[in-house]
Amino acid sequence: MSVSIIIPVLNERSNISRLVERIEKATQGTDVEIIFVDGGSTDGTVDIIKNLSARDGKIRLLSAGNGIVGAVAAGLLVAKSDKVIIMDGDLQHPPEKIPEIVEALGQKELVIASRYIGKGAVKNWKVARKIASKWAAVVTRMLYPPARHISDPLSGFLGVRKKVVSPEEWPKIGGFKVSLLILHDVAKSGGKIAEIPYSFMGRKKGRSKMGTTTIIQWFILVVLLAWKWILHRYGSHGTC
Repeated sequence: MSVSIIIPVLNERSNISRLVERIEKATQGTDVEIIFVDGGSTDGTVDIIKNLSARDGKIRLLSAGNGIVGAVAAGLLVAKSDKVIIMDGDLQHPPEKIPEIVEALGQKELVIASRYIGKGAVKNWKVARKIASKWAAVVTRMLYPPARHISDPLSGFLGVRKKVVSPEEWPKIGGFKVSLLILHDVAKSGGKIAEIPYSFMGRKKGRSKMGTTTIIQWFILVVLLAWKWILHRYGSHGTC
């Protein structure tokens, strides 16, 4: 069994080595390729990844702009495995969940790690941040039909079968919510989707990249994909 893990990073020097250690421990016995995609780090993140790559040829480093969307697109285009995990490089997504996601990908095209089902949880976030996150999920479900029955459509931790996504066709919009683009591709293909619970751990080191621009980009993307979905279902299929 093989899996490619795509990890967009930007100034995550304090987290990279520990993240790799946890991934390697969690995926023992699995053929794992780790693809770090750097968005322009200036804190030494790139040097750490290069050192890790020199030790282990299955750790790769790419560079890409256009936020996490561009980073994930770049990673998908070179990933060697059909089973792909996408996760953050800040230790907020537990690598220990990777085997469960990979197993679920045996029968599903998209597996979303959710903070809002079962024993899922969000830790170390202020109340206002939790409310904003849930509000964004509700708005996404209201506006975008394929997300209607998904508890955490904005999750950044997920697994997908590479064969059902088309990153080369994604709109050139920056931001963080690549899960929506992946969901759009999977929904168009008729792929099966599952969610598994996980505990999101607010970052202990480094700085969050969330800001007003990210919120604006999220809303634009939701509206754009909602329009594309309408065209796909009721209009010209060639425009999606």
